Amino acid sequence: MNKDDSRIANSILNDIGGKENIRALGHCSTRLRVTLHDKNKINTQAIENIDGVKGQFFSGEQYQIILGVGLVDRIYDLVLQASGGSSVDTDIKGDIYAGMSLPRKFSRILGDIFIPVIPALVATGLFGGFINCINAFGIKMDPTAMTIATILMKTAFVFLPVLIAWSGMKQFGGTPVLGIILGLMLVNPALPNPDNVAKGLEKAIHFNVLGLQLNITSFAGSVLPALIVVIIGANVEKWLKRKVPDALQLIVTPFLTILVAGLLGLLFVGPICKIIEQAILTAAKFVITLPFGLGGLIIGGTQQAIVVTGMHHIFLALESSLLATTGFNPFNAMITGGIIAQATAALVTGLKMKDRKKRGFYTSASLSAFLGITEPAIFGVNLRFGKPFIFALCGGAVSGWIAGILHAASTGMGVAAIPGLVTYLYSGTAIMNYLIIHLSAMLVSGGLVYFFFDPNKEEAKIEAQENQAASVNAINTVARPTSPAGATVAIASPVEGTLVSTDQIPDPTFAKQILGKTIAIEPTVNEVKAPVSGEVVMLADTKHAIGIKADCGVEILIHLGIDTVALKGKYFTAKVKPGDRINVHDTLIEMDIDQIRKAGYDPMVVMIITDNQTDQAINVTKSPSGAMVNNSTLVLQS
Repeated sequence: MNKDDSRIANSILNDIGGKENIRALGHCSTRLRVTLHDKNKINTQAIENIDGVKGQFFSGEQYQIILGVGLVDRIYDLVLQASGGSSVDTDIKGDIYAGMSLPRKFSRILGDIFIPVIPALVATGLFGGFINCINAFGIKMDPTAMTIATILMKTAFVFLPVLIAWSGMKQFGGTPVLGIILGLMLVNPALPNPDNVAKGLEKAIHFNVLGLQLNITSFAGSVLPALIVVIIGANVEKWLKRKVPDALQLIVTPFLTILVAGLLGLLFVGPICKIIEQAILTAAKFVITLPFGLGGLIIGGTQQAIVVTGMHHIFLALESSLLATTGFNPFNAMITGGIIAQATAALVTGLKMKDRKKRGFYTSASLSAFLGITEPAIFGVNLRFGKPFIFALCGGAVSGWIAGILHAASTGMGVAAIPGLVTYLYSGTAIMNYLIIHLSAMLVSGGLVYFFFDPNKEEAKIEAQENQAASVNAINTVARPTSPAGATVAIASPVEGTLVSTDQIPDPTFAKQILGKTIAIEPTVNEVKAPVSGEVVMLADTKHAIGIKADCGVEILIHLGIDTVALKGKYFTAKVKPGDRINVHDTLIEMDIDQIRKAGYDPMVVMIITDNQTDQAINVTKSPSGAMVNNSTLVLQS
């Protein structure tokens, strides 16, 4: 056993709080990855001072220690052995969720699923808000223009189950395209529109299963059914991949996945969700009549939580009934403050962000919420962090209670927040009630977020797959020898594809160039070829990383994909082994970039100069980000 390795491993183990503090342990080609029971036991300064450690940082729940190629494998083995060997959990990714409370896990999963679709929801949400304003003020539009505007406004929300199913299938380890198919099944045009069913304009499809009478409608705009269906689909697909022979995988696995998940979704998951909707509607009818404003407090504090499930459209039936019987809609007055509360919470969260890019993203998500479309604010900001969502619900509860006390009511339905003002213009008292409701919502939710929530601290806890910035401290502890003057360094691209700016690499260690001079390429072919002549000195067991000692005096790490260590070698075929002599352009590894993407990973190829034993400074060529490169393109040279 190497005494230096043993010393490093023991020091790391001691400075992370001992083996009892380890919840799960893993590693990639350069970093030791640990999740811990108590983060406060980490002595970060001591870890940074350990010889051999090149940096450390937190990425969400995961603590990562940068060690470099080769050393990380040895240290991992030693730490694993010292921590209990086979008794230690090595499923580092699964453990991240396991350590969360149920509410935190639910909000985190929803955040992970919704982050990729938020830009679409923000854009169409703004369209929806503008159309709501136009309709609310009675401005007439040309029918053709209105049709086009409606398409722009509603497409993302009507097909929301498709977006959720695509992103959710990817998140849960299934094939994203199967998620798209399952989502499309839930919004198939052959299914009756639920809003029309609620208004009595269409009838649900009646289906009898084992004596149970089931009512089936479209799930357009819903969240919960799509989420449950993709959980089923992803787990069915993963089970089939373990059981079905490789020769039959292409036909049997997708067929049975769609059959099982699709039928369960349409015949059981969907109807069960409808039963839950009816229970919520019945409860709302009772609650709205409670005295002393209690009905408003309950409805205002829960309605936006129901939006998360996508079941909020059921309240159209309640609002229609109220308007038909009394001419007024107190339900609207009880929920409109909750909408403004979500908008305000997202806005204040964004304004408190120090990072300009994130500040712009979060504040823009609030704009559509002020116009009545809260999904971008909820899923993109508030629910992502948790506390802003809870604080906004508090604002909704207070404003709903005030609406109940004031006996406030709207004369319309389907429009709230700023556009809803026109439905309160029937009297001066109604206008005053409208202003008081919204002002109270903004003061409560905005005040709570401003004084009791720091988004900058929370942002630091977001996991690497969400591509958020992480704080990295690099330490240069190795004196590098130099070779005689005059050494020439010329390094070609290891793969054909498109150059990517290093600050766009979705991994903080590579993006910050902690391990050395770095370039990144989005590949368009499967073959990874030698960028130089030299010797293979390292090949990861998972085949996703290879180390080369070049004849020109540099050591190179080629890392294939982001977080692809989790694939455990699947979709990678090595053509060389450690100790092999290689010439420039020899094929090193073949990777299936299409399958890697389908598995939910980025196949980006990252090449790093981990050691330069020449006296020449190595620089990236002047090829701009976005430039096409091939195996003859020099990307690093002296």
